[in-house]
Amino acid sequence: MSSLMEIKNVVKEYKDMEDIFAVKYVSININAGEFILINGESGAGKSTLLYIMGLMISPDEGEVYYNGELIDLANERILNEYRRRNMGFVFQETQLVEALTIYENLSLMKQINSSDLDVETLLHEFGLERLKDKLPNTLSGGQRRRAMILMAIIKSPEIIFLDEPTNDLDEKWSERVLNNLKELSNTGIAIVMVSHDEQCRKYADRVLHMKSGMIS
Repeated sequence: MSSLMEIKNVVKEYKDMEDIFAVKYVSININAGEFILINGESGAGKSTLLYIMGLMISPDEGEVYYNGELIDLANERILNEYRRRNMGFVFQETQLVEALTIYENLSLMKQINSSDLDVETLLHEFGLERLKDKLPNTLSGGQRRRAMILMAIIKSPEIIFLDEPTNDLDEKWSERVLNNLKELSNTGIAIVMVSHDEQCRKYADRVLHMKSGMIS
């Protein structure tokens, strides 16, 4: 495996009534094709770390490298370009355009990213082919979650970041989604997932436990 992304000694601190370190001097190397699971108790800093790696928020300290190049974390144009070209995201908030059908959402994302993936094939793999003409707000929680995962996959990114992707999914669909993500990692796409779901462990190449903002 070749190194795709590296974060070095990143720190993120939130100031309120007292200073709270959400992420405290964390260093991680992510290889192409690697499936990484990050687990830990609620409030351990997992989602904040995922947002830092996804260039959605900047750390207070530390460095982020992509393909060996130091990223200018103060340049929003550069960050947008990295996110658009190289990364897929499945976070808790929706990434679906509510005025478009599921098929239209995926087709738009495919067009924007000049992806070669077939929308109909992905819809079939995720059990959404009969719902392709539905608007997002008409879907169940599990159906909506699967559609959000497809929005990340259709980009053909080099790395996908996922925050609790099996939430709202029953056991059958959790297993099918995780199998699909594992297959993607076998093609060279890096998967970085935050989850408390224990069944994710058997799919991961590496499990990182987070506690009090630190990785153990």
